[in-house]
Amino acid sequence: VPLFLHFAYHFYFDNLEVVYAHWTLVTEGLAAYSESMLLWPLLFLGVLLLATVTFVSPKTTTQSYNFKNSWAVLVYQLLMAAIIIYFVPEKNGAELLFLFFPAAILIANLLQAMRSAVLKNLILYLLLCYAVIGFIYNF
Repeated sequence: VPLFLHFAYHFYFDNLEVVYAHWTLVTEGLAAYSESMLLWPLLFLGVLLLATVTFVSPKTTTQSYNFKNSWAVLVYQLLMAAIIIYFVPEKNGAELLFLFFPAAILIANLLQAMRSAVLKNLILYLLLCYAVIGFIYNF
């Protein structure tokens, strides 16, 4: 809130140079992940997370109050992890640890909600293959 008020004050008085002088963010974006072997596993996990949020979130409205709150906390934690990953200046892969906990639980909920055993097994085998290939090639 103080940062927003600082920005709003200088925005109102048309003095944004003060804000830009004190709060410049230097980031490389997500280019560090597109050049490595992390691209395909991260894309696969991203698609799984997008499917989870898209298909399982509407079903949480019919669940109990505690499950709805837990689901909301997990989705917010996932969003905060994505923001942290984007703004970390040195992209070495360690910042992905923020993403693992909410992603694991959300993907487990997706697998639990799926009815097709073949699709569940395919997803689990792909995750296993990515882990083995990553171990062999030490990415």
